[in-house]
Amino acid sequence: MKKILIISYFFPPCNLTASQRADSWAKNLHKFGYYPIVITRNWNHDIKNPFDTMKSSGEKVQHTKKESYEVYHLPYRANYRDEIYVKYENSKFVLFRRLLTFFELLSQNFSNYFIPFKNIHRFTEDYLKNNNDIQGLIISGNPFILFKFGYLLKKKFGIKWLADYRDEWNTSQIRPRQNSFEKLVSMFEQLSERKWVHSAETITSVSKQYVQNISKYVNKTGSVILNGFDKIDEAVERLKLFKEFTIVYNGMLYPYQNIEIFLDAFMMLIDNLKVKSSDGAQVNIKLYCPGLAYDKIQASRVDERCTNYLNYIVITERIPKEEVMEIQMKSHLLLMIAHTNSKGTVPSKLYEYISLNKPILLCPCDGNIMEETLKETGMGLYANTTEEAYEILNTAYTRYLSEDVTSMQANKEAIEALTRETQAKKLAEILDTHF
Repeated sequence: MKKILIISYFFPPCNLTASQRADSWAKNLHKFGYYPIVITRNWNHDIKNPFDTMKSSGEKVQHTKKESYEVYHLPYRANYRDEIYVKYENSKFVLFRRLLTFFELLSQNFSNYFIPFKNIHRFTEDYLKNNNDIQGLIISGNPFILFKFGYLLKKKFGIKWLADYRDEWNTSQIRPRQNSFEKLVSMFEQLSERKWVHSAETITSVSKQYVQNISKYVNKTGSVILNGFDKIDEAVERLKLFKEFTIVYNGMLYPYQNIEIFLDAFMMLIDNLKVKSSDGAQVNIKLYCPGLAYDKIQASRVDERCTNYLNYIVITERIPKEEVMEIQMKSHLLLMIAHTNSKGTVPSKLYEYISLNKPILLCPCDGNIMEETLKETGMGLYANTTEEAYEILNTAYTRYLSEDVTSMQANKEAIEALTRETQAKKLAEILDTHF
């Protein structure tokens, strides 16, 4: 069994989606000849909002040994900027905090001193000094400053490493408009990305478009490793559907996702069903949005758009994954929303949705990986306008009334290719080639 190190800022018990990628590799790579040793930060508290990610966590290194992998959780000490942010949020010292952010982002291109999780580099360095049987290193970003650690470790030990991008960095198509300070930081980050990642053997990312963009930018070959899904528990499969016609949108919403197209269709359906009702009673329909309240600003978009329809909508904080899976399994329709002007972006929940063998409404469509994946697996319904979305919702509701709960005509072979075990096998083949 070949030993490899995996460096990932996010890893369980962190309950953010970002932790699932490295976790799936840790659990599956042993099936293909690799024994992973994970190095990450401590996460001893639930993440219910963005401020929770900035809190100090852990007092000492925690080493946990599993049957097929082991993990080191290192103490995390929040820096001064994050302490201010956690204490005052956006109520005080906003300008001062932005100046600290600018200084930190700029300085970390030249020194590790101001990186809050610099102990990950020190710990890995010490580990490699004392263990000469490590075959290689996988570093999963973001945060992309982790790639600097790969560059430094390669320089010192000659160890081969793979740069894994969960998202794009400087090639991202959805970067916000930048002020003068941000442009200066971006200039140095562009130089750093090319310098650091050029020392890697290869790169991986979550979509073909991302791999093409990044490979061209850093002049490295690359491969697609999808986020994939774990096969669902049989007990979850046997759950009965909600009595109400239920649509689920799971997780976060971003400013560049046009949920308004769907919301307008949702409200139109309710209005038309009320007209058809003899007494104008409340319609038997619900939209569940577990985890949407993680970002209050984005949750308010839904509230403000649907002011007179809030009794049909349930928005929650982040809840345990097991509970989310049950809600999704008991629903009648799952909702995906494309990222506007961003080819190759694919939320990991797409694969989780597919594992449930339920109809998935993509609204609006992306004309790229999400639409292609749904067509390959036979799981998709597609709408780009409110009118198209309304027709799909109305048809689905009619089937609900007639108790027609037949599943989609799924392409089982295409779905099997999306499992996390299959993706881990593909990663192992890449490691065989480059390590």
